[in-house]
Amino acid sequence: APVETGSADDPLPFADASFDAVTMLDVIEHLPRYPQALAECARVLKSGGKLFVITLNAHSLAPPLLGRRWSFWLDPTHVHMFSKRRLRGAFADAGLDAEQITTMSNLPLVGEGNPFLKPLRKVTGRILVTPALGDSLLAVARKVAASR
Repeated sequence: APVETGSADDPLPFADASFDAVTMLDVIEHLPRYPQALAECARVLKSGGKLFVITLNAHSLAPPLLGRRWSFWLDPTHVHMFSKRRLRGAFADAGLDAEQITTMSNLPLVGEGNPFLKPLRKVTGRILVTPALGDSLLAVARKVAASR
């Protein structure tokens, strides 16, 4: 299949309504111009198409427990932190309807960005999806059908 490379902060090199789905997994928190990136995702999605986003959760239990050892602070390329409310608003501004936003903790990868937590990998091995307080937000948004 053809592969395109470039910055997610730049306009996407695809025609309008080209895709049924777009993924931004651990990306949006790195984008200085995330509203434009979401608008580009909406532009290239077909009507009813889905955007899947995973990003760190501003309301996770991890920041109060880990402080500056939390993965958001350990990666200097993180420029935005999202709560469910902020992500829902960003989707709406881009013409996307948030269908689901929940939290999860990816325990098989715990310690990937934080060596302090790596020992937990031996005792955990599941992805826990929770209504709140998980380390990451898992969101699905749908492109709103254009009104006629």
